[in-house]
Amino acid sequence: MLALKEFRSTAKGLPDLLSYAALIDEGVILNKDGSFTTGLYFRGNDLGSSTPQELNALSAHANHALSKLGNGWILNVDSIRVPATSYPGIELNFFPDAVTGLIDAERRAQHEAEKSHYDSIFAMCLTYQAPPELQSRIAAVFVDDDTHEGRISSGTTYQRILERFNAVVADVIGAFSAHLKLRKMNSGELLTYLHTCLSGERHPVAVPAVPMYLDAILGSKDFFTGMAPRIGNKHIRVITINGFPHETAPGILDSLNSLRREYRWSTRFIPLDQLDAEKQLN
Repeated sequence: MLALKEFRSTAKGLPDLLSYAALIDEGVILNKDGSFTTGLYFRGNDLGSSTPQELNALSAHANHALSKLGNGWILNVDSIRVPATSYPGIELNFFPDAVTGLIDAERRAQHEAEKSHYDSIFAMCLTYQAPPELQSRIAAVFVDDDTHEGRISSGTTYQRILERFNAVVADVIGAFSAHLKLRKMNSGELLTYLHTCLSGERHPVAVPAVPMYLDAILGSKDFFTGMAPRIGNKHIRVITINGFPHETAPGILDSLNSLRREYRWSTRFIPLDQLDAEKQLN
């Protein structure tokens, strides 16, 4: 997270390409460009047993919740398919009668007879970058200032932006909570999630005693570019959509959640204020 041009003009490793800088609040990362990032885990109802009317209502509710976001915000949503853990042991299951116990025994036998099982993890990251006129004040908090007044002014602006960021995130969680189960990631969970997205490895990442230089902590693997990119010993293959259907429906890609494969489906949404959105459309 050092200024490259003071030492060299080009990036030499994966940490140079990452934006993560430091943890500045519980579950909140300050990025190198002055933006803030936080993460949420979420899970909704089973789409397979939901009616089209329920799916349409959920879609409309999501649109309303995300309408709180405007210029400066980015939303990254991930669906991560991972191997499921083994079936809970018999000693951990307690049933009130023999019938329900036999039902679970049959379910256990079917689970063990099948070759593999997978689960889906759903997460989203909210990132906010302050307007350009305020970014210099955020940067000034981390730079020595000869004047006491300058440090106070910069620190106050930075704290206000952080408080506004946390308030908007809380509003988004509240707006979704009627239809989805959401939980904000703590610092350790956020680092673990970002490391999983980068490396494909699933193991806990501890919060360092000095929560800085996150680019080096998260970008600990070698990254190889080219026609066959890979990170560490894991090969990367990216699939994108070239043509879109003439009409769509909520949950059109839910069949991906039944695949017996490890993958990460990532969606990025960049909201705009109404005036800027109309300019883009026109």
